[in-house]
Amino acid sequence: MGGVAAAGWLVLFLLLQEGPLAFSSRALLRLNPKDYAKPDYTLYHQKSSILQAVQDTVNANPRTMKLETVQEEDKKYTSTMQVVTVEPAGLSSDHASKARIFIDYGEHAREFISAELGLRLLQVLADPAAVIKAVGDEQRGQHLITLLDRVVFTILPMENANGRDTVERGQLCERKNGRGVDTNRNWSVDWGKKEKDYSAAEENPGTGPFSEPETQLVLELVRAFQPHVWLNVHSGMEAMFVPWDHQSKVAPEASEALKIIQTIKRDLFTSKCVVGSGGKSVGYLAHGTATDYMFQELKVPLSYTWEIYGDLKADSNDCFRMFNPIGRKEVEATIELWLKATFRLIELLPSHPAVSSIFQSHSSSSSDSGRNGSGSSSSSQSVSIPSVQAAPFAAVPPLATEISSSSAMYPSNSAQAWKYAFLGCAGMGMLGFLVVRVFKRTGPSPRGLVKSLEESKRGAWV
Repeated sequence: MGGVAAAGWLVLFLLLQEGPLAFSSRALLRLNPKDYAKPDYTLYHQKSSILQAVQDTVNANPRTMKLETVQEEDKKYTSTMQVVTVEPAGLSSDHASKARIFIDYGEHAREFISAELGLRLLQVLADPAAVIKAVGDEQRGQHLITLLDRVVFTILPMENANGRDTVERGQLCERKNGRGVDTNRNWSVDWGKKEKDYSAAEENPGTGPFSEPETQLVLELVRAFQPHVWLNVHSGMEAMFVPWDHQSKVAPEASEALKIIQTIKRDLFTSKCVVGSGGKSVGYLAHGTATDYMFQELKVPLSYTWEIYGDLKADSNDCFRMFNPIGRKEVEATIELWLKATFRLIELLPSHPAVSSIFQSHSSSSSDSGRNGSGSSSSSQSVSIPSVQAAPFAAVPPLATEISSSSAMYPSNSAQAWKYAFLGCAGMGMLGFLVVRVFKRTGPSPRGLVKSLEESKRGAWV
């Protein structure tokens, strides 16, 4: 009977920590709303200040950066968006010979950390010494600077500026745009399909594909730029995804792109970071997403969604904590880690068939230059990719293989037996009570909250 007690409480403990009750048990002991996290504007920029910081960074670097402001209106609803071009080798009018990377930050309003990462990337790209510092290794940093000469970026520091206004006014769970549409459900690939757990409060896809000015602007920019890489940066968990989002499998044509993020995970992350397709890895399907459209319709060979942070233990209504790191150290650590991941992606671009020739051409030109200067007859070689030390996995203590018969789990008298039987029943009763509370919960919750045991382990893709 002591075994029943121990097992009952152990099951309850594990479910409260990791299982489907992990979220719901916290809901049962819900925080007072006054204790929910709020944006700390000594750590995060307000919208106006982050957009000003972007403008200041570009103005200070006219040789390598250019800022445009684009605008689209529909039925008196207007979206305005900053668009930054970064060309580390110097701005030019012809990008045909360069690897083109399009990065979209801040698509969902509540995900402040996404826009902070975008601003930091701009600031680091402005200074070669900062690039080396971000990588953390002088030799790799110098090599990366050489690769960056063959790259041009289009960066959206904050796609959803209107939705951001709503969050800053106090609606901290809002992710949609200024008129209540999720622009990451507003693209045409599998648009409008609704899963069983669909909530308009989270995933309103709009009146039709491309109904939203934000989506129209991004589409126009991507068509003009014709990127090799599309990177959509979100928060909600720690993950790197390739298509598909609307199917539970990896698109076969994305296999080479998948290898790159698998390498990034091996080099920089622990097992906590999920890698795969959005639809398969998260546990639910998303329809009408930007990444699926970029891959299927615009044929962007390296189409990614990155999720850079998520607190899966946060209360369901404590949205700022759920989607953004709270402390200064955690904010900095998140930004530094995903800057490294971004630069590791660039280091690995020469390994992808769609862009390898760009870097081989550069390497060949460099080799030709060397031959002209030294008289060497060696043949040209493609760019080599320095290795980095893989992040160690946390040590896992060995499991016990035997249980001694003298263990306290085997009491020697009936009084102890009845005591443990009572504790076991109490534990199982509490478990049953919590299960009932789970299934009686009503009302929409932020998209991506725990819906199954497997999903609770993987987190939330938004």
